[in-house]
Amino acid sequence: MPIHPSSAVVLLRNPPSPDVYWVRRADRQSYLGGFHSFPGGRMASEDATVPVDGARGDEASSRVAAVRECFEECGVLLARGAEKLAPEKRAEARRALLAQELRFGDFCREAGLQIRAGDLEACGQWVTPEFSSLRFRAWYYLAWLPEGQHASVIPGELSEGSWVRPREALVAWRNGRIFAAPPVLRTLEALATAAAEGLAPSAGLSRLEGSASPERPGPIEMAQGIRLSPLRTQTLPPATHTNCYIVGDDVLAIFDPGSAEPTELAVLDITLDPLLAEGRRVQGIYLTHHHSDHWGGAALLRDRLGVPVFAHPNTASRVPADAPIEDGQTIALGSRRLRAIFTPGHSSGHMAFLDEKSGALIAGDLVAGVGTVIVDPPDGDMSDYLQSLDRLLHLPVTAIFPGHGPPMGGARTRLGDYRRHRLEREARVLAALQRGRLTVEDLLAAAYNDVGPELHPFASRSLLAHLIKLEKENRVRCEAGAVWEVVKP
Repeated sequence: MPIHPSSAVVLLRNPPSPDVYWVRRADRQSYLGGFHSFPGGRMASEDATVPVDGARGDEASSRVAAVRECFEECGVLLARGAEKLAPEKRAEARRALLAQELRFGDFCREAGLQIRAGDLEACGQWVTPEFSSLRFRAWYYLAWLPEGQHASVIPGELSEGSWVRPREALVAWRNGRIFAAPPVLRTLEALATAAAEGLAPSAGLSRLEGSASPERPGPIEMAQGIRLSPLRTQTLPPATHTNCYIVGDDVLAIFDPGSAEPTELAVLDITLDPLLAEGRRVQGIYLTHHHSDHWGGAALLRDRLGVPVFAHPNTASRVPADAPIEDGQTIALGSRRLRAIFTPGHSSGHMAFLDEKSGALIAGDLVAGVGTVIVDPPDGDMSDYLQSLDRLLHLPVTAIFPGHGPPMGGARTRLGDYRRHRLEREARVLAALQRGRLTVEDLLAAAYNDVGPELHPFASRSLLAHLIKLEKENRVRCEAGAVWEVVKP
């Protein structure tokens, strides 16, 4: 999977007691939608054509990307000469850049702007772990808000932006009010520590140099007390990993240890062993459903830790489980509480687990952070699946921690989009059948023509689930076990 070069700006103001500007990604963004971050984005090929005083090559291009993205996303222009431009001129250039009516290099030349390397101080480089559907190599730069400029967000890729004290931002994260990825959290921690020690922000951020994530990451904690350890499994494409979660503070629970491979369990140990060494204890192992990429390591962990494995009764008969867990049951992890929620559809025994502190949902295969969920009859049921989505839409879910791919904020938007997508697909199936009697193969070509041929074997199973649902509703019927048609009124 390609790694895209990108840049982010840690924008500060008020040198005596700095605030940092952070933004919230729009809920529907494919990568970390609903999460807080710093202004930034992908490097463009044109960035290499803009000169930077004091830097060359990637060090120059990444700074240009940082300046361009900061200007587009929050209206702050980190270039010498910007002070000579009227606010209206800057606003018009920003609008034109966002509308792709203006090239950033042309704007810099026409306005006589100069980017200086020293105005953007390098403060860390981070690489997205390989389990993610999108991967970035992000350069982080510290910059100060230029005098006379103001930061603001135009809704689109971002939903909001605000100034915040680093310490207060961390409190919001610890209290479950916001979600953020580890690079953002580590940066906020460095800024807060520097302020507490009376140091300049650059002194704290300099400690983050060389902080690129390894290919096999250790703890990934995007919500306080919810740690993600992605394990390579024999899962369905495009996913390559199954997310194992370790949840809790002093008392822990492990969710979906999907691999029994020693190399993958060693990856899990990178997260688990330090917690155990601190005196924390594991209360139990919980499984979302019976597919092997979600429980492969459960028996080995049970024997090693001496704790029971829990699963819904429909799942417990198929996996090495010791005790059932029922719908609505509370999992007590010290002062932390998780609620078990029966969410059949992907499988007949599927469970999700809601963290009552943050609203984060350990979602298993109800929603995917990469690709889409397959509903495979007879164990999979499309009616049940849609009802499970409906149920969650009425619960205080704020973020989704899926079995595959990165977590997602804006849970209500995501769940609603998933439900809408399934109903739109169903409508396409019905529309195709209105034109005549069709086989599953014919319907696949008509209603799933936006899905690549390599995924047709999986799409055909969800298509069948739609047809079975419609047949139960007496809206379609199957003739001779092969040809489907609409039931006439």
